[in-house]
Formats: sequence, structure tokens, C-alpha cells
Amino acid sequence: MEGCLKVINENLSKDEKYDVIIIDGLYRYELCEIAIQNLATGGVIIADNSEGTGYNFKKAFDGTEFSRVDFHGFSPGVVLRQGTSFFFKDSSFIFSNDSEIDLIL
Repeated sequence: MEGCLKVINENLSKDEKYDVIIIDGLYRYELCEIAIQNLATGGVIIADNSEGTGYNFKKAFDGTEFSRVDFHGFSPGVVLRQGTSFFFKDSSFIFSNDSEIDLIL
């Protein structure tokens, strides 16, 4: 685990913050702190498979200024419902309607 987190930290730009960070894969609890530190002002963190207590997302964001919205449903090939959560602050860009929605080709 330490090797994986070391590689992530070494490859993150110290001068750049990110508008959207997606947490998926192993070590999700440990990645929450890295995501919070590297999130741009107004950014959003998306946590996959956030249902239950297996990855401790609630614990990771307790005591922070982040709010959470949960989405639950079925994934292809999976019998049980799964969850994805969005963590954001009141200043998040998701609340802004200031710009046009661009068509991406």
C-alpha cells in the first residue's frame, strides 16, 4: 500500500489543483486525504462504491466542510445495489450556472 500512495504523491503536480477527483480502486480511505489536499477551490470528489462502511468514506470526511450526495443503483453484472457519492463544499462549481454547456465532439 505505501508504494502505491508514494507513487500517487510523487506524480501529483504540487502547483496544480484538480476540479474533479474520482476515488476508485484499492486504498480508498487513504486516498481521501490526498484528494482533499489536491482539490481545487469549488471542486468535487466522486467516491465509487461508497455504500456501507467497507471503505470508511464517512470517517474520512467527518470533521471536514464537505457535504455529500449519494446515488444508489445496480451495476452491470452485479446483483446487489451499489453506491457512488459526491463530496463538495457550498462554493462548488456544481451550483453555478454561469457558463454555457459546451458540446464535446
